[in-house]
This record gives sequence, structure tokens and C-alpha cells, in this order.
Amino acid sequence: MVERRTLGVFVALAAAAALTQWLLWLFTPAPEPPPFVGPLRPEYSLDAFELRVFKDDGLLSLRVEAPRMDRHGGDGHFLVRQPEMVILREGRPQWQARARDSRIEANGDRLELRGGVHFHSLPGDPRPLDIRTEHLLAFPEAQRAQTDTDVTVLQGRSILRGSSLRADFATSRLQLDDFRLHSPPTR
Repeated sequence: MVERRTLGVFVALAAAAALTQWLLWLFTPAPEPPPFVGPLRPEYSLDAFELRVFKDDGLLSLRVEAPRMDRHGGDGHFLVRQPEMVILREGRPQWQARARDSRIEANGDRLELRGGVHFHSLPGDPRPLDIRTEHLLAFPEAQRAQTDTDVTVLQGRSILRGSSLRADFATSRLQLDDFRLHSPPTR
């Protein structure tokens, strides 16, 4: 009789546990799916295009030609493949830039150049400057550029190599970290 009572208590407890589990399953909300993580789709894309960015005063500040551009919503930035850029100051061409990829902010105030970056002054500049690196941030309106990657700066016959660069073109100041200078002798 004691064994029957123990068996009955055991069956009653198992039934209560099963009922409790079923009620939990019935009233627990379904888990939310994970948020989408992946590349954002562009609002639109252009092939073989020319982009012109104008400042508030109507002067042209940036001209870009490239084989492909994607415009992304939200902040309105542009992702450009193989850009050929001309950066203007007060409506006059000042710099040229080329890279494998770039990100251009909607207002053109910030350019991020990636892969085989070649940023240089225009032919005929009395103090030509040529910057080569793998990643460069340029701020055309503020006349600044910077990188935290290895950089080579060619100025005249001098070759400067460094681990980072801060350039202020308005004051003609270059700051290179861990730099090495190579200046071949004149003949």
C-alpha cells in the first residue's frame, strides 16, 4: 500500500510538472528574430558618372569621376569605386586624388580614400607635393589630410617616409611620425 501511495504521488508530481511546462510554453512569447546584420543596400547606384559638390556659396569644391558610385540613405554618403578626384579651393583646382575606393560625405567636407591612395598637387604648383598611402582622410574645406598608416611624401627631390601623417595645407605644415628622409644628391 505504501508503494502504491508513493507511485501515486510520483505520477501526480509528474503530471503537475508536465502541466506547468505546457503552461509555460503556451504563455511565453516567441523570441524576436535577431536584427539584420549585413551590408546596407544603396538607395541608388550609378555607373560611369561625374559628381560635382558645391559649397553653400555656390562655388565648386569637389569633382569626382569614377566607374561606379553607390549612394546610401540616412546620412547620404557616397561609396565610390576607383575615384579620380579634383579638389578645388575658392573655385580653383588645388589637389588631385586617386584611390581604389572612397567614401564621400554628403556635403563633401570629409573624404575617406582607401587602397593605393595617390593624393597630389596639380602640375605647375611651385611647391609640388605628392602623398602615397593605403588610407587617407581628407578635409577639403579645412585644407587638412591625415593617415595613421605608412605614408610616403615626395616633395621636389626629397622622399619622406613615415608611419602616420597630419597635414595642414593652409599653413604648409606636415607632421610625420617615425619618419625617414631620403634626399638624393644633386649632380
